[in-house]
Amino acid sequence: MTSTESEHACPMHRPGTSSFTGEECLPPGPVGAPQALLAAWSADPYGFLFRCRDAHGDCFTVDLGPFGKRVVFSAPRHLKALFTAPEGALLGARGNEVLAPIVGKSSAFVLDGPAHLACRRLMLPAFTGAALDASGSALLDAVDASLQEGGPTPRVVDMVEYASRVLLRATVRLLFPRGDAGLIEGVTAALGDIGAMLRADTGSMGAGMGGLRAGKARLDQTLAPFLAGRRAALQSAASSRPDASHMGDFVDRCLQAGLGDDAIRDQIVTLLAAQDASATTVAWCAHFLFRYPVIHAALVSAAAEVDLRAPGAEIFGLSHFVMEVLRLRPPAPMASRGVGRPITIGEYRLLPGSYAIGAILLAHHRVETFPHPERFEPARFRERKYSQYEYLPFGGGVHRCVGFQFSPYELQLVLGRLLQRCHLAPADASDVGDPRASWRVATTSPSTGIPTKMTVRSERA
Repeated sequence: MTSTESEHACPMHRPGTSSFTGEECLPPGPVGAPQALLAAWSADPYGFLFRCRDAHGDCFTVDLGPFGKRVVFSAPRHLKALFTAPEGALLGARGNEVLAPIVGKSSAFVLDGPAHLACRRLMLPAFTGAALDASGSALLDAVDASLQEGGPTPRVVDMVEYASRVLLRATVRLLFPRGDAGLIEGVTAALGDIGAMLRADTGSMGAGMGGLRAGKARLDQTLAPFLAGRRAALQSAASSRPDASHMGDFVDRCLQAGLGDDAIRDQIVTLLAAQDASATTVAWCAHFLFRYPVIHAALVSAAAEVDLRAPGAEIFGLSHFVMEVLRLRPPAPMASRGVGRPITIGEYRLLPGSYAIGAILLAHHRVETFPHPERFEPARFRERKYSQYEYLPFGGGVHRCVGFQFSPYELQLVLGRLLQRCHLAPADASDVGDPRASWRVATTSPSTGIPTKMTVRSERA
């Protein structure tokens, strides 16, 4: 199936099979007041999606009234059509509009077309190739520093917050290798305030906007003299070109591309948002370690034999463990695209005003693709490879997360270092449970934060 406008004529409406309005033809879905459906989706995103799938199948429509019809797809053939739609037919910026007040109008999250691609070209080198080695060292340093600061006394941490602090520290150090202590401290504090907004539950967004604005103002004030200095230095050495293989040259690339201070700030906040999604996955990884102690013990044993600073270092079994966590708990359970012009996906026809939703969570639970999808089985990734429309934890198409290669790498490094240096256990061993996934602006996060008891081992790996 393709996603052209004229491939399929819309089928005649039959009660109980599809919704037909003019030229629009949509699959059936849950019935109810838009406000009630929105509340149900917000309160329990995973449960809501699973209930709709069980009742209506791979495709269904959730009518949110003034917020538009959300047409949800999860079969690989539909996801391929969605993510390869003709330019202008499906708009990632419109699907991500809720993020605009947070990441800013110049963020790749809220742009389409040439402007979006230009942003991706600026960001991509920081997450591929030689940049991985420099980033890996910074990530290990950040974990080691956090453990040294915590000392040998066992402590209980909110794993989402802990991982967010570690990744923030590493990211700021990588972005500003030429920055002095004052710059590093100021940027870290400001981004910490903004990150708190990213991790707030959706019901707290309105109340947190004042703090968000204050955090951005603080970030602007901190960045201004540094950016002015770098801009002048680059102008005086016009023949030099930044090394595209290091995140530390990201700011210079932005300056040489002619971006203003506000646009550079938006790119930095976008990087922060991506790292916050990774922090959530670190927490989910801890949860699954606690749920499956045999796997946990095997990974600890494997980690003890590996020097994570060595080129190509890999802990046996950890990559498949992380992949399975990302299957069951993708950072964003869906990818949203606003309909820019009429488009056909499978047998359905969508018009502007509606949204096409790629349900990543549901795609990862298709029994046709993943036998016994509810089971936690990392070995399934040793047994076969999956297409980009079957397994897609970072979304798809031109709006796929720019860190889709980097994120699994950093997750394995951070988790691997914790396995080497710490004994990790649930804060309450009698209540490992299975925490509900809650909305955090555009991603989902464990509602409990995964309280974790961390005890630093006496020997260092």
